[in-house]
Amino acid sequence: MADPKYVNLPGIAYDQPDIYETTDLPESDQYTDFAEVEEDSREIERVHLNPETASERFRGKYLDGSKVDFADQGFTKSRKKGYDAITCWELAPTGEQETVFQRFLRLKCEINELISEVQVKGMGADAGDPNLSAQEILKQANGMQKQLLELRIDPAKASTGNDDSNALKKKLTVKLGEMSQEKAKADKSAGSKDGLQYELCVPSSSNKPGQFSRITELENRIKMLEGVLGTEQKDKLATVAISPKNHSVLGCLSVLSTKLSLLEPTHIELIETRLSSVLQKVTKISEKKLDVQELERTLKLSDLYDLMEESSSTIQALPELAERLNSLQQLHQEASEVVKELSEIKSLQEAIAGGTLENDKILKELQIVISETLKRPGGK
Repeated sequence: MADPKYVNLPGIAYDQPDIYETTDLPESDQYTDFAEVEEDSREIERVHLNPETASERFRGKYLDGSKVDFADQGFTKSRKKGYDAITCWELAPTGEQETVFQRFLRLKCEINELISEVQVKGMGADAGDPNLSAQEILKQANGMQKQLLELRIDPAKASTGNDDSNALKKKLTVKLGEMSQEKAKADKSAGSKDGLQYELCVPSSSNKPGQFSRITELENRIKMLEGVLGTEQKDKLATVAISPKNHSVLGCLSVLSTKLSLLEPTHIELIETRLSSVLQKVTKISEKKLDVQELERTLKLSDLYDLMEESSSTIQALPELAERLNSLQQLHQEASEVVKELSEIKSLQEAIAGGTLENDKILKELQIVISETLKRPGGK
């Protein structure tokens, strides 16, 4: 039982439900911060990454997992290794001597970067030489890039780091070793007919720089000739020379040279005089043609005038003819109405005639019946 001392206390509402008021929100509406407190620790290394610099650094690189063994069972003979990171422009590692091909790629990359940087940023405020402009730098860089592209380095030969002289030395040493072994095995009495053949190879460095320009110029000329004449179609030569007999370049050029000789000043004056005479003749022919056209036009106009004069009398009678046609139209309408009424009368006559025939038939039958009834005995 409740304590009687709390009974009938003032300020207690017995006829109302118990309500407990508070400033707290319900649990579903309460917000609790579950974020963990970040602890500063020396063992944890925090790396701040920039996606733009990372994409620029690893652009052109990929991972090759074709030669990786993920089985981890030990029955493969090859050494296990992870992914191989290979770039399109693979440069020499730090501390190692770069090969000719790697140096070629490095210079090509640096020239491309220089061209792109000058095109985007320009010379900048910290330019070393004020007389050197961005256009001159781009011109020189394009020239160097053209020289690099004209080298035509073979990556299979240049990646080993040996030039042509080293390859020749190795080839000669191998050949001498083979000859010495064969000589030791051969019989001393037999005369050896083997000999050593030397080849004179001129390195590319001894070539004159003007030869490359001449060769490139010749190649450009050959490409232009191939573009004009074609490589497989022989009919182009005939079309250029306007002669089906010339199927060679020399014949075509001889025909073209003869045509060009006609363009000399003396020949041009003769051609101009002939063209002027031809032009005068053409103008005369055109004038005659215009006269003929004018004559035909006048004849057509005269014919039209005569036709109008002949039809003038008939034109005056046209209104009377139109009135007569209108009256005839009314007459035709009335006649069609009369014909329609006559057809209706005819149909009525036919109906009346049919009715009279039926009445005659009925009367005859009635007479027969009456006569028969009168003939009967005791008929009334």
